[in-house]
Amino acid sequence: MLDWLIPRSPWAKPREEAQVCSNLITGQDGLTSGTHVISNLGWRPVDGLAVGDKVLTFDRGMQQVIDIHREVHFASEHSPHIEQWPLRVPADALCNRRELFLMPGQGVLIECDIVEDAQGDPYAVVPAYVMEGYRGIRPIKPTTGVETTTLIFENDEVIYAEGGMMIHCPRALDLLSRPSDGVDVAYLSLHGDNARSLIDHMIAIEHSQAVAGLGRAG
Repeated sequence: MLDWLIPRSPWAKPREEAQVCSNLITGQDGLTSGTHVISNLGWRPVDGLAVGDKVLTFDRGMQQVIDIHREVHFASEHSPHIEQWPLRVPADALCNRRELFLMPGQGVLIECDIVEDAQGDPYAVVPAYVMEGYRGIRPIKPTTGVETTTLIFENDEVIYAEGGMMIHCPRALDLLSRPSDGVDVAYLSLHGDNARSLIDHMIAIEHSQAVAGLGRAG
């Protein structure tokens, strides 16, 4: 089932061929208000940032925010489907120092030894919704409007949220752009069954480690 998730596999693509997602505002991504990211002025709520501020990125240090999209979800009386609900991420689940909420389509960079990105490192981006069930992550029905902020950089970036959680911020692409045009850093992105298979594998590994630990304790 996981034959495609092995080091030196076809998923280890050259940098220029790595899959990049366009930053289309679909209502399924963005960081919720109050989520802290590290900027040139220290840790700040994402909704307090402005165009021109700099944010610490995973690969290239401080990078300038060139655009920001803000949106309010679930403000109407219409009850959203569970697939649209934000996901509650408990403290420490993804190296986040406190509980936070992610929109289902928000990409998260995770580390796992069975994947390999374009640089040969064990990282992949997965959408938040596939992580349901991993370390207590689960969807929560919103009772009020949820405001999100999407940061746009010149290139594909990953930023830090609430400590060490790594949030994917794909560069904005217009309709004439190609994924390889001017992209210096691209992250391997998994979707659908592939992404869920990776998370299931990580859950199984942690379960096995827990069982082994109980056995040694006994």
